[in-house]
Amino acid sequence: GVCIPEENNFSLSIKKKAQGFIDKGPEEWTQDQLNMARYGITDLVDDIRSPLSNSDFLGAGARLYETLGNFYFRSRNKWSAKGKTISRKIKKENTSLALEFDKAFFELYQKYDPQSVIQLAEKLLSPYGGLLFDKFKLEANENWRK
Repeated sequence: GVCIPEENNFSLSIKKKAQGFIDKGPEEWTQDQLNMARYGITDLVDDIRSPLSNSDFLGAGARLYETLGNFYFRSRNKWSAKGKTISRKIKKENTSLALEFDKAFFELYQKYDPQSVIQLAEKLLSPYGGLLFDKFKLEANENWRK
């Protein structure tokens, strides 16, 4: 950040601490977090595979863009990105994947063709067990149950 009115020892120590936090990276996802993300992506893939309406198709596609981007980074223990920065950040790490990501979503929105996005989702989820719907179960915390 920019120090206002000027840098001082305190602001420099805070910037150093923040940079250390950024450099350390986010906490690794647990298996439950990976499975929840896989389940959410699978649900969105199902929605674009068989949408109830054009609005459902567009909404699921928009949500899937962010969800797949987040999954790509977080499943690799990296800080995520949001919105328009997703493609740019992927490009810094994997140019060919960024091209595939952009192409898939262009086809989704320009041609209303979900096949490339579905294939992209399957590719990103494959190392973690693939799409997840059948027999997925997540128990509520015992303290939340009555």
